[in-house]
Amino acid sequence: MADTTSLQNLHDVIEPAAVGFWPPADGVWIFVGLALLWALVGGVIAWFRYRQNAYRRAGMRELVKIRAGLGAQGGEKSAVLAVSVLLKRVAMTAYSREKVASLSGE
Repeated sequence: MADTTSLQNLHDVIEPAAVGFWPPADGVWIFVGLALLWALVGGVIAWFRYRQNAYRRAGMRELVKIRAGLGAQGGEKSAVLAVSVLLKRVAMTAYSREKVASLSGE
């Protein structure tokens, strides 16, 4: 009978196969899904904020036009009136008509 504890019976260590790259673990799928959801929600919020501030961008474009016409003769008086009208229009867009429409004078 052969001696089972003999050094002649030893073999090399058998290493398991390397872990494959694909398919990723469940945690990776959860992370990717949450990252995509976060990006989508962030994009929607940014889009709504961009749309909500459209009146500000339009007001700034009007202000640039008023400033360009400031150099003409009698432009100061018309520019002051135009800025007053522009401020009231922008305020009525940003706030309710009831709060802004009655404001006038100093």
